[in-house]
Amino acid sequence: MSTVLSSMSEIRRVGGWALRGIGYPFGVAERGVRFLAWTEAAGGEAIKNLRLLEAAVEESHTAAPCEHAGDSGLGRTVHANGRHLLEIGGPAVDLVTHDARHASVGHVAVDGVFGLGLLPSLANLLTHRRLSGILFYGATESDRLPERWSRTGWLAAQTDAEGPTFVHGALEGTASRSVLARVGATIPSRLLDCAIEDIEAAVAPRPPGYMGILAVSDAHVLVRDFLEAMRSLAQHVELVDFPRRVAHALSNGVPVEAEDLEYLYDLELRTWAPTSERSRSQAGYGVY
Repeated sequence: MSTVLSSMSEIRRVGGWALRGIGYPFGVAERGVRFLAWTEAAGGEAIKNLRLLEAAVEESHTAAPCEHAGDSGLGRTVHANGRHLLEIGGPAVDLVTHDARHASVGHVAVDGVFGLGLLPSLANLLTHRRLSGILFYGATESDRLPERWSRTGWLAAQTDAEGPTFVHGALEGTASRSVLARVGATIPSRLLDCAIEDIEAAVAPRPPGYMGILAVSDAHVLVRDFLEAMRSLAQHVELVDFPRRVAHALSNGVPVEAEDLEYLYDLELRTWAPTSERSRSQAGYGVY
């Protein structure tokens, strides 16, 4: 398969209309295209994943609305009801951001979600908000993840003066639970319980998948201690330099398979038929 170079700005320009073409409303498309472009630049093959999961995305538009419950003290839950992370991820990070900023720690659990290949972009969003966090996930076989990622795992994002650091590891239930219990004394016990429940849920996720986010203020030691403890147990962890990848893509272009870039333009064209009622509504035209 041939590879071509695109720019992040071009992916964002076309991607917003492409997400409209695949059926997302304006708000989801405008926000989701940022996740799409960043993940593509970070090497996550976001466009390919969208292409291969298009049927599931189309089906998700008819799913029941999401349901959320809980509060900052008890932890929050979101039942995605089979929707894509492109749609659910931003609101989930908003919830956990609010709690982490007001109470230094926040937690949200999301079940019934797919598209977990976009997880790195959510971790990146946390760091832009001056938060650190651990994202636990469990994906079914039908979902698509970054290359060499296990079906169940975690992604930690740590903010510091030198910039964000991203570390990925497989989720080994017993070790991960014991480490989290050991280093979690600095967070409220109920939220620690929620994070431990994330590990249980991620190991055996309810289809189509599961994600939990434990976020803390940038001065909090939880993520640092978690990473040190995982290394001390000789757990395999991988430092992933997403910022370097994105910086390289901004300077040199984003390598995209030709088939995937063509697919993105094809999605955009679905919004371009000015005589169709669907196109008029997608473009925001109407009688006022």
